[in-house]
Amino acid sequence: MKKYVHKVLIVIVLMATSEDFTAQDIQLANPSFEGIPQVSTLPDGWIDCGTRGYSSPDTQPNDVFQVTQVAQDGATYLGMVTRADDSFECVTQRLSSPMLGGECYEFSIYLAKSNSYLSGTLQNKHVKKQHTAAIKLRVFGANSIRGDSTFLDETRVIDHTNWQQYHFKLKPETDFTYIKLQAFYKTPVLFSYIGNVLIDNCSTIKWVSCDEEAQPLAVLKKKELKKPEPIQKPRPKPIDNDAITKKIKLKSTPPKIQPGAPVVITQTPGEPMEDAKIISKKPKSEPKVPKKPFSIAELDKNSIIEGQTIRIDRINFPKKSAEFADSSIIALNELYDFLQQNPEIVVEIGGHTNQLASYTYSIELSQKRATSVVRYLIEKGIEKKRISAKGYGREAPLDKSSSKAAHVINQRVEIKIISIGE
Repeated sequence: MKKYVHKVLIVIVLMATSEDFTAQDIQLANPSFEGIPQVSTLPDGWIDCGTRGYSSPDTQPNDVFQVTQVAQDGATYLGMVTRADDSFECVTQRLSSPMLGGECYEFSIYLAKSNSYLSGTLQNKHVKKQHTAAIKLRVFGANSIRGDSTFLDETRVIDHTNWQQYHFKLKPETDFTYIKLQAFYKTPVLFSYIGNVLIDNCSTIKWVSCDEEAQPLAVLKKKELKKPEPIQKPRPKPIDNDAITKKIKLKSTPPKIQPGAPVVITQTPGEPMEDAKIISKKPKSEPKVPKKPFSIAELDKNSIIEGQTIRIDRINFPKKSAEFADSSIIALNELYDFLQQNPEIVVEIGGHTNQLASYTYSIELSQKRATSVVRYLIEKGIEKKRISAKGYGREAPLDKSSSKAAHVINQRVEIKIISIGE
């Protein structure tokens, strides 16, 4: 009897667990960031997860910061900043139910930027600076407040002072119990800088079908019911033989023919050759030749500018490896020759991965790959002070689609021109 009761209890627990982890809409606590406007005081329901040792985000508007925008919803909103020492602010909260891996979700947030945002520094909180540069907002999934986070989506740079609604589409690879909203710099960026973003009125995180993420079901139904309009073909006009005969008569001045253009001569039966019509046909345009992968040997110092980023297609790495393939040696030597011939140029080697790896792993792998390239160039004789390595991970994709071609394009090595000297 005891064994039977034990089995029944196991079945009940499993049923309850499966119900708890069914994909569903997720309600956020205090989505409108309502609270008392104060310095380094978060609205109820939100927890600080920014850079350790720094002040937390602020409840706005507040005259102390000279932030005066009226809230988009309710009375208050959240203000977050980035700083010039690679530190930034972030908020998080535990979700009412987890985001499930492999499922798709969407939600929206209203965002703006303040033209004035006074904030103190870590060294001297009494010395306040204007954090007025434009930054962006990134969304992460996590399973703890300070643990590893996985990048899910981000906005463009928020450079407008009026409230605008931004939509996010999330497809976590694993289950997450926390959501994080992070203020971050425009990427890729050479130097960190001080900026601000204002956040208000988060929507419910809605579960959506992964097959039709981009379009609501109502729109799809309308498209299915809509019948294509019949194509009206114009009726052919009756042929006027007399008019045709008049048109083909030569004028007093013969038509101009472009040199090298093919010539077709038409003649009405019984008509003298001098009255025949001469038609000049334009030569067909030659087919476009696809551009070959960029070669660093084509670079010219006079055609580059500081801050320019140049993609190198022929530096490749095996899967999950930081050791470049043998086929990369030609491109690496071309880069070495360019730097040797232009000793005043300083560059950054940027490593980028595709979207298949986790956020943390992609940062680590791209940093190792960029370092591998830098090490090769230094061993060949390039000065250390002229070249640095930076791993951007999956943060700056060239193609945001999930196709195989996008994965190939996004996994790349770039050089950024830091300085071109005198």
